[in-house]
Amino acid sequence: MDRQSLVDVRWLIKEWDEISKSIYEVFGSGGALVLRYMGEGVGRGYAENIRRPANLSLQKTLRFIQDYFKERALGEIVFSEIRVEENSGKVVIQETPLQNPYSRFILYGIISGFLRGVTGRRVSVREVKSDFPDLMEATFHITEDEI
Repeated sequence: MDRQSLVDVRWLIKEWDEISKSIYEVFGSGGALVLRYMGEGVGRGYAENIRRPANLSLQKTLRFIQDYFKERALGEIVFSEIRVEENSGKVVIQETPLQNPYSRFILYGIISGFLRGVTGRRVSVREVKSDFPDLMEATFHITEDEI
């Protein structure tokens, strides 16, 4: 098998939760940053491997990440209040099977990394509200700055 070929690896939700727990035990509150960067790597990797047409609209790009969350059983993700002219909006994640509250930083990282990988621009995802694991709200903004 070619080392660069796409292989579907399934992680158990419990494994993500245990990784999150371990990182928080070692790094304390700095663990949130580590988990977010882990998620960003996952999101960028997904963006590199999907087959997508060039110059996707923001709406279609967001549908790709919704499909990814569904395929990976990470929860239901809904984008709203989309402001196309500002490349920003709101993201709501519901019904995630993750149980460790620190795991939410991985989810935010996946969103950020995917959008960054698709657009080639810097992306910020900021938590607005968290009632983990039932509901998480964040805002996203895709900047004009290229990576």
